[in-house]
Amino acid sequence: MVACKDKNDLDPGVRWRRVVEYTGGEWLSMPDGTYAQDVFSYYISVSCNHCSEPICVEVCPTTAMNRDEHGIVSIDPAKCMGCRYCEWACPYSAPQYQAGSGRMSKCDFCRDELKAGKAPACVAACPTRALIFGEFDELQQDSVGQMTFAPLPDPELTAPSAFFKPHKMSKPLNSSAGYIANPEETKDAKSLEPGYVYTDGSVCGGKCVVCAGCPFWNSGLADLLHLKFQILVALCLVLAGLAAAMSHLGNPGDSLHAAKNLKSSWLSREIFSVNIFAGFLAVMVALAQIRPGALNVWVLLVGSLAGGAVLSAMTRVYRLRTVPAWNHAGTSLTFLGSALLLGGLVCTLVLKILTLLTEVGHDVMGQNEFRNVALIAVLAGFILKMLAAGLKPSGANAAGPFKALQPVMQGAGVALWLVNILAGVNPVFQSLLLFLAAGCLVSGEIIHRIQFYSSYQRVGL
Repeated sequence: MVACKDKNDLDPGVRWRRVVEYTGGEWLSMPDGTYAQDVFSYYISVSCNHCSEPICVEVCPTTAMNRDEHGIVSIDPAKCMGCRYCEWACPYSAPQYQAGSGRMSKCDFCRDELKAGKAPACVAACPTRALIFGEFDELQQDSVGQMTFAPLPDPELTAPSAFFKPHKMSKPLNSSAGYIANPEETKDAKSLEPGYVYTDGSVCGGKCVVCAGCPFWNSGLADLLHLKFQILVALCLVLAGLAAAMSHLGNPGDSLHAAKNLKSSWLSREIFSVNIFAGFLAVMVALAQIRPGALNVWVLLVGSLAGGAVLSAMTRVYRLRTVPAWNHAGTSLTFLGSALLLGGLVCTLVLKILTLLTEVGHDVMGQNEFRNVALIAVLAGFILKMLAAGLKPSGANAAGPFKALQPVMQGAGVALWLVNILAGVNPVFQSLLLFLAAGCLVSGEIIHRIQFYSSYQRVGL
């Protein structure tokens, strides 16, 4: 550890190599009145395992993370924008954020030492020769050991290029018999920082709104002014989402590289689709002013498909195979439900606000038809979110005092919306109920986003 930190001049708290202490057991009362114990403890020195199927390379949107012809996984600092997505995904906590540079960093197997014919710094410094290195095939033939014991993750996730000789007291893979006794020393980054919960949550919420808003443009129930404002609101939400996303990058200037890994990174695909969607919305805003007649059903259909592409890519970003709490069908249903719920809500609010501020939209029959279509979307979204809750794997539900508050808030919002529909023609009462329903639905969505991010638990170290 010390040799690695010294050689690479790492920031405080950044540890490319860590020693994990795994321990457990207890004292047991025996029938004869004596006591016995099954206490165990063993240590594992871990770093980047330069996997054959590195998930960090797969998810990196800028191609900053790469694997060379020798199998060494490293980072190109000139491309890294500091999004920290590789940190979310890697089950060994190998990529680590350096606040000073705003970029990710990781073990590069001391490539400079290898070129000089020397051993990596950690291997050279180990006094007991507990660490060795060599060609993967040779190590495999020598049967140095397997990576199938706790607390290591399942090697099938990333196919690591490393072997461990198990301790005589080692526990089976996925065993819950013990725990990591020194998480503060091993940089246990398996939970998200609070800033990510709120920043990414707001971005997701904004994108869900615009994705679901698109289909309503094709409903034929909105007049031209309403349509213009729907498009404008959608564009503003997308731009706000992009600005919020940029705010948590370590190096926003390097985000120009973000669409370079369309081949394998869903984050790269999401960024690309969001920018295409934003550009399309900007064109539609211009058309609404210059040539309103050009906003025909085909143009609006393309907008709907573009919004759907954003929603699909965004959902896949979170379905990481190393995060079981997110990698299930319930996550996809949750995002779709949020899109329908928030999209129907925002489109209705735009119509209501225009009605209150202008003389346009006083066709009560037309408003009721539009509001009814929006209600169907909101109800469908609420039902999908309830179904999604039942698809979560055991142990994936977020704990905390607000666990039951989200369905209660959104259920109350749907109930208020129904009362609003049945409230008659009193515009003041209808408006009050609608805005109360909106407050409940949005509050429930915020609570749900916090719970979703709080449920993040990556497998491994």
